[in-house]
Amino acid sequence: MNLTFPVPVQMQVVVFLAALIRFGGIFLTAPFYSGLSVPVQVKIGLVFFLTACVAPLMGDQGPVVLARTASPLTLAILVLGELSVGFTIGMAGAVVVGAIQTAGNLVAQDIGLTIANVIDPITSIQTTVVGQMMVALALFIFVGLDFHHGVIRLLTESFRILPLGTAGDALLGSGERLGRVALVQGSWLFDVSLRLSLPVSVGLLLVTIAMGFLARAVPEMNVFIIGFGLRIFVGMWVIILSLPFLATAFQSLFEKAARESAVALRALAGS
Repeated sequence: MNLTFPVPVQMQVVVFLAALIRFGGIFLTAPFYSGLSVPVQVKIGLVFFLTACVAPLMGDQGPVVLARTASPLTLAILVLGELSVGFTIGMAGAVVVGAIQTAGNLVAQDIGLTIANVIDPITSIQTTVVGQMMVALALFIFVGLDFHHGVIRLLTESFRILPLGTAGDALLGSGERLGRVALVQGSWLFDVSLRLSLPVSVGLLLVTIAMGFLARAVPEMNVFIIGFGLRIFVGMWVIILSLPFLATAFQSLFEKAARESAVALRALAGS
C-alpha cells in the first residue's frame, strides 16, 4: 500500500525536522546544554519541546525547506547548515568555558597541584581541581544570570536572520568570514586565560622572590620543602580573595560571548 501525504503535511514535517536539527546544534557546544552529565533523554526531550514551540511559527518557510529535500546532496547541505547555526551560537560560550578551564589549569600548575588531576564530569576530560572549580563557578553564573535562556532566545532569533533552508548556502559562502571570527575568538581564549591566572601568578612570583632572599639569608633552611607548602597556601588564599572579582569577570566574559555569538550568526548570514 503506497501512502502519500498532502504537500502541507510534508512541509510541516520537514520544517519541524529542520528546526529540530538547528536546536540540536546548541546541545553540542553551548555551556550547560552540552554537558555530558546531563542525561541524553533530558536533552532529547528539551530539543523536541523547544522545536514544538517554535516550528508552528515557521510555516511560511516550508516550501524552501521542502525543496531542499529533493536530492541527497541538497538534503545533506540542509542538515549541515541547520546544525552549523546552533553550533555557531553555542561555540562562543564554549570558548569562554575553555578559557576559564585553561586559566584554572595554569593556576594549578603555578601552585603545584597538577598532580591532582581529575575527570571533569561536565566535559569528561582530564583537568585540575582548580580548573574544575572555576568551571563550576562559571556555570553557576551562566545559569544564575539567565545566559542559558539567552542562548535559546538568540537561536530563536536566528530563524529570522537565517530562515530554514538557507543556512546551508550561507555556510558555503561565508567560510572566510567565519574563519576570521574563529581566529579572533581563538586568540581571545589565550588572552583571557592569561588575564584570569595573572593574580595568582603575580602572588606566587612574589613568594618565589621572597623564598630566594630567605635562602640567601638562612642557608641552613630547607627552602624547597617550606616553599612548596607556602605556594599552596598563598595560591589558595589569592583564589579565595579574588572570587568576587572572578564572578564579575565571568559575567563580563559571558556577556561578550553573547555579543560574539550574534556577530558569528551575522557572519554566517553574510551581513
